[in-house]
Amino acid sequence: LSGRPAQTAGLACLEQKLAGMPGVLELPTDPPRPQELVGRSTLHELWLDPALVTRLRKMAGSRGATLNMVALAAAELLLARYSGQSDFGVGMPTYGRARDEASDVIGMFINTVVVRSDVPAGGTFTDLLRRVRDTTLEAMAHEHAPFDEIVQALGTSRESNRTPLYQVLFTYQVTSGRAPRIADLDAEYRRLFSGWAGTDIALWLEDHGERLKLIVEVLADIFELETAVRLGASFKRILEAVADNPDLPLEDVPVIPPEDEQRLLYAFNDTRADWDATALVHRLFERQVDRAPEHPAVLFEDVRVSFAELERRANQVAHALVARGVGPDALVGVCLRRNVDLVVALLGVLKAGGAYVPLDPAYPPDRIAYILSDSRAKVLLTTENLASQLSDPPEVLLLDRDAAEITSLPTTRLEREEGSGQLAYVIYTSGSTGKPKGVMVEHRNVVSFFRGMQEPVGLDPSGIWLSGTSTSFDISVLEIFGSLCHGRTVALLGETVLGRIEDPRYTIPALIERHGVTHFQCTPSQARILLLEPEGRAALAKLKKLVVGGEALPQELADELTALLTGELVNAYGPTETTVWSTTSLVQKGERVTIGRPIANTCVFVLDERARLVPLGAVGELCIGGPGVTRGYLGRPELTAERFIENRFRPDLGQRLYRTGDLVRFRADGSLLYLGRNDFQVKVRGHRIELGEIESVVRKEPGIADVVVVARGNAADQRLVAYIVEGAGYAGNDALRARLASELPDYMLPSAIVELDALPLTPNGKVDRKALPEPTESADARSEYVAPRDALEHELADIWARALGVPRVGLTDNFFELGGHSLLAVRIFNDINQARGLKLPLAALFEAPTVGALASRIRELEAAPEPARVARWTTVVPIEPAGTQPPIFCVAGIGGNPMNARHLARALGRDQPFYGLQHRGVDGQLEPHRRIEDMAAEFLEHVREIQPHGPYYISGYSAGGLAAYELAQRLVALGESVPLLVLFDTINLTVASWSLRERVAAHVENARRYGLDYVRARLKSRVEHELSRIRWFVRSKTAREEERFEHRHEAVEAAFQEAIDHYVPRPYPGRVLLIRSTFQSGPTEGIGYANHESNGWRPLIGGRLTVVKLEVQHHDILSERISPRTAEILKAELAEVRARPENAPQSGERVREGAQNMRVGP
Repeated sequence: LSGRPAQTAGLACLEQKLAGMPGVLELPTDPPRPQELVGRSTLHELWLDPALVTRLRKMAGSRGATLNMVALAAAELLLARYSGQSDFGVGMPTYGRARDEASDVIGMFINTVVVRSDVPAGGTFTDLLRRVRDTTLEAMAHEHAPFDEIVQALGTSRESNRTPLYQVLFTYQVTSGRAPRIADLDAEYRRLFSGWAGTDIALWLEDHGERLKLIVEVLADIFELETAVRLGASFKRILEAVADNPDLPLEDVPVIPPEDEQRLLYAFNDTRADWDATALVHRLFERQVDRAPEHPAVLFEDVRVSFAELERRANQVAHALVARGVGPDALVGVCLRRNVDLVVALLGVLKAGGAYVPLDPAYPPDRIAYILSDSRAKVLLTTENLASQLSDPPEVLLLDRDAAEITSLPTTRLEREEGSGQLAYVIYTSGSTGKPKGVMVEHRNVVSFFRGMQEPVGLDPSGIWLSGTSTSFDISVLEIFGSLCHGRTVALLGETVLGRIEDPRYTIPALIERHGVTHFQCTPSQARILLLEPEGRAALAKLKKLVVGGEALPQELADELTALLTGELVNAYGPTETTVWSTTSLVQKGERVTIGRPIANTCVFVLDERARLVPLGAVGELCIGGPGVTRGYLGRPELTAERFIENRFRPDLGQRLYRTGDLVRFRADGSLLYLGRNDFQVKVRGHRIELGEIESVVRKEPGIADVVVVARGNAADQRLVAYIVEGAGYAGNDALRARLASELPDYMLPSAIVELDALPLTPNGKVDRKALPEPTESADARSEYVAPRDALEHELADIWARALGVPRVGLTDNFFELGGHSLLAVRIFNDINQARGLKLPLAALFEAPTVGALASRIRELEAAPEPARVARWTTVVPIEPAGTQPPIFCVAGIGGNPMNARHLARALGRDQPFYGLQHRGVDGQLEPHRRIEDMAAEFLEHVREIQPHGPYYISGYSAGGLAAYELAQRLVALGESVPLLVLFDTINLTVASWSLRERVAAHVENARRYGLDYVRARLKSRVEHELSRIRWFVRSKTAREEERFEHRHEAVEAAFQEAIDHYVPRPYPGRVLLIRSTFQSGPTEGIGYANHESNGWRPLIGGRLTVVKLEVQHHDILSERISPRTAEILKAELAEVRARPENAPQSGERVREGAQNMRVGP
């Protein structure tokens, strides 16, 4: 009726108004949102009394609005508080009969308009009402613009499990008095409830004159009826608050119903319990000594130490420390291997009045030195061997060298003035500054924590607790002191188990069986590893209590554990800043995993960014109060003031709250659901990144006044962008990029740098990340932009820009400098090959890394005769073919793609030719080899095509080193010279036969050190081998050619794993350089070999093997950040080897030019 021109004008206006609006309102759901909805709904109805309606009408009139607008403003505020969003869309149905000529026309003219909600951070309800009035009138003026066309114009994608643009429908309907009388029949108005939902939530208001009826209809797939009841009560609370006070500041408008507020403040925090606030940890231990002196205190290997003996030895250490000036709050570093001496030392520090600073001997020396310096430790308790590895330590007390002095001291207790407010320990945790920070924990914090754990785990003399956690992690406090202070025996997992696992009698399953262990505490990752082996499962099944914590407990793991355990499974949560654990949950079979409720004398609140209570069920930051809240951060008063805030809600349970940074929500029963972090951790290319770490490196560059780093793009392909504010002396973006590349791995490098005059801020002074602009072309450019010249170059530039997530790509822009990596390269080349009908190899990127160069390569192929367009297969990839030195050939790792060696090739310099050796099958055409010997034979053939004679310099990364080892063997057998074979962290898997118990213990230790990342990698290595073969077989028979190309790496990895499993290396007569990582967490069958000095190669190579260690993880050795260090090691070795006359190049043609028409795969 309105005509197409009016619709078009309305569409254009609404498109402009809705541009940039988030298409999703993130309301917390009860069950998670399923991919497919059933669509059933449930509803709740309530009436607003006449007095309230009268006040609301009067207030609306005084503000130039209608009751409809007041209700919509209240709804927007309600949704903003429950979701935490200020910008979202609300749907409003229109009836399409505003024009007179439509009043008598039969038909349905209903349409939906989207009203954009903008709930300001500041301002009053009147301000919000004014905005709602304006946006509503504007939207209704264009009510004829079809909703589907609005969705299409905005480019909003449709999802099967939610409506586009809005997920809440708001309807205000005036019911006009009595229903008409039809003949002799009485009629009445009734709303038809179909039981089917059109959106997540529908808010219906029926205006019956004196009264208003509110109907809250929710989608039953994701909301429970109780949520509808709560939303209705909150809506009514808002209306009651603003009816007489419309100028109330929005942040003061109450949203939480009184009954819910009582639950949040009191019912959910009903934790009061008696405890001794004056007690000290070591005095609790002494009570147990007096009670049962001969009861076993510590079991270690074959040693059994009684409470009395432990007391005597700890007293002697305490006397020695006091003689060295240790007193209340003096910090004492403790760096000892795991044995009885460690427990003696910790107790001795407490008895001397000091606080211990645990230092794991496995830490890098630089980290230990930093902690000692930052803590200003007065004394270091250690051994002579460990002390020799440290530079410039404080005064030391060496338990071995000074044993005679210590044992000559009194065994009596020290009696001195002390209080429970003294420090017990300072534990260092990681921080976004890149440096660890010390958390100061007092005796009363620990004693309160012990009281809190009485109900969840039981602290009494019965049973035995197995302690396997490093004392550098605070959960060890429960294992060691929670047991000793209550008369319970501790079975101590020794260093040999955590290290080389020399004796299978002392693995976790063996100790549980041997000592009848009743209590054990571990991370979910460790529990998952124990479940992999029969002995581990049998041991867990015998426990009375299994406490898991330190990371989120996955639902499937909880289900597996509860099905196995005969005892109880306790899920524990808590930051170091509130003393070990603060909430616990007894996990029941089949129930959803939560982090439970607060322990005794602890209170928990879920707050928004303004430190206000969020409504029950809404998401917010978990803040914890109670006597477990620690003193704060050592030497960091500003950080302490930021993270420890005033407890305005329940000061009777403690004056301060700790802001955890964790996102949670309350369930109706008072338990907490853990949802993740609220800080700025992201995942880029599978790596979890703390953006603060990148920001701290940027700030090191001179002339940087301010910086913030964000992740742009979708979750599957995020890219990092650094926003900087320049100050005096800034040397430019190239200098900043150079610094970043020298200190960070390549996956943490920003792909764009955006220069701003100032960072945008929210009203409360925080950086407004949503207001940061999208990167411009200049932000991504590494060199002057040169536009593409023809259709082919434009096509390539468009493909690159889409994949890289940049506005444009110029003719001379380098793929790698734009942030390109192997995953993006695969996508780009797949698109190019499909568009052009080619089989362009991914390795061509090394020869043609710009659009211009790649276009030239494509023109050559397309101009060639048809047979030449598919070149002969070769394993050789010319990464850096130029240079005068004999080339280095490097076999790729298990994925078969040598692209990750490019950083090393660049770091070796322009005079060093460097060729990668890729595996058959990475092109998606040929069947991959399944024997190392076959790989080496093909490598030999293709290497000799490039370099007919020696000297040969062969290398291999990770498992690729096995093929490199075999290639070198064959070259030597042919009489060729191989001056140097280089293995980049390759493991000889056949050097030893590990027992089942050794493997279990090794897995547990790696899970302890590396957490879920190790577990994921390990499980992948066990499962992916067979799954890859199955997937590849199915796809090879059924998939289209391009699909087979995309998944070719699965076949390569599966075949390579099979080859590894069957390869037995022979003794090698030549010189070998092994560059190995000290922190191996990769998914290899050789797990645990990080503790073998030579990764198992010494028996086959003997004295001809040189081992150089890098204190990095396995995957870092060839990374952009570490490659310069790796290159320096390699260059030094090469210089020594090449100086020998016998290693000079042979006469004649040494290196042939790499053929330009080789068919090489990614």
